Amino acid sequence: YYKPLFHYGTKFSADHEIVGDCIQDLFLYIWEKRGSLPEIKSVRAYLFSSLRHNLIKRVRHQLRISDMDLDVSFYDQNPIAEEAIVQAEREQMVKSLLKKKIDQLPRRQKEALYLRYYENLSYEEIGTVMNINRQAVANYLQHALDKLKKSWKYAVAIVISLGF
Repeated sequence: YYKPLFHYGTKFSADHEIVGDCIQDLFLYIWEKRGSLPEIKSVRAYLFSSLRHNLIKRVRHQLRISDMDLDVSFYDQNPIAEEAIVQAEREQMVKSLLKKKIDQLPRRQKEALYLRYYENLSYEEIGTVMNINRQAVANYLQHALDKLKKSWKYAVAIVISLGF
């Protein structure tokens, strides 16, 4: 679980050392308290929730939260050189537009999107991580997707009008 935890942790702190330290502290805590920990329904949700809690405590004095690192993949079609350049420009423009639209979402909506679509957590697990109920998770995701759909239609119209 180290890699997904580390990637998630970078959403709360750009300082990779702090994120790594928090993860190591979490694993050490689990090891030391292994005999007295309560039964855990979802290990993944527990780890994400604990890391989130630890990071928030550590970086509270730092009022910055890293932007989501958007990794959008596209189909590789092996076009000729000129087409490859044009395709790369299109992909960069689409990626940039999508990232801009996601960055405009409220922080909690971005977090819910990340946990759902990048970490594949269930609504219940996201609720545990974010310390909210399942319905609130569903609301955050629905509002975020609605905003993205509305703004995406406008962004696509701009891209088309620019000749891409």
